[in-house]
Amino acid sequence: MRPWMFVPAAGFFCMLALPLEAAQPDAAAGGAPAARESIQSYTVEKRDEAVRQAKRMLDAFDARLRTLEERLNADSARWSAAVSARIDKELAALKAQRAQSARQAERLGNASKKAWGATKSAFVKSYRQLQRRLEKLNSDMLARKTIHDRASSQSTGQ
Repeated sequence: MRPWMFVPAAGFFCMLALPLEAAQPDAAAGGAPAARESIQSYTVEKRDEAVRQAKRMLDAFDARLRTLEERLNADSARWSAAVSARIDKELAALKAQRAQSARQAERLGNASKKAWGATKSAFVKSYRQLQRRLEKLNSDMLARKTIHDRASSQSTGQ
């Protein structure tokens, strides 16, 4: 990609970097690896607690996603059509992955004793993928912002 293509979206890249850094979840909120792994420690007898934990994890994710969307919406007027389309596509993929994680959480509540281990693992895997997608989106945007900042400072002679 050409360096000049990063310029129209500089605001977008800044906006994506902020929500994750500003809203780091604690283990109780479900974003930390310990919270994900705690799902694995539940027995089938503690199924209801596991489901509540999974819902807390998804709620914490939803809060970070809402913050991200609010910041993106506030800055969207400055983007080109191509950048807006890319953002929409990435957010749609993130929401689709979130829906998959929610389906896996629902399955926790209905899992038989025999299927419990596989069901827990499926939720944890799905949630990890969800977190990675969000982290990748954030790191991609931070990298592009850094390239844009370097290009801007070179053009101003700093």
